[in-house]
Amino acid sequence: MDIVLKTLSSNDLVCHVKSLIAAQKKYEIEILHGIAEIKRRRLYVNFGFANLADYCQEVFGLSEDVSWKRSRAAMAIGPYPKLLEMLKEGKTHISHIALVANRISQANQVEIYKFLPGKSQRGSCHPERSEGSPI
Repeated sequence: MDIVLKTLSSNDLVCHVKSLIAAQKKYEIEILHGIAEIKRRRLYVNFGFANLADYCQEVFGLSEDVSWKRSRAAMAIGPYPKLLEMLKEGKTHISHIALVANRISQANQVEIYKFLPGKSQRGSCHPERSEGSPI
């Protein structure tokens, strides 16, 4: 693959990487749906795992960080499908959904939906709450 990439023009290389990123986003959403279904069925419990993140790390070989983010996001998209819609539209990221998973509720979901778009991960992770921030 390395040899093939070296032969691409700059424009073709950029187009190729863009297509890979688009495919990755599609697969990320499918993976999130799968993890959400595993959670719904509580399969991780059947295999002796205390939580979904540990199951994802062990069974799928994901890093601890990626396992935690995917499991948290999977937990949130069931009751709040708008989060998945925002992810599909590129208005938020799995990292952001993971961060709000424990904080979103029926009472504050609209505020959270407004807060998420355009936030950088660093801005969303900042320990102090910004004024008007629902999280």
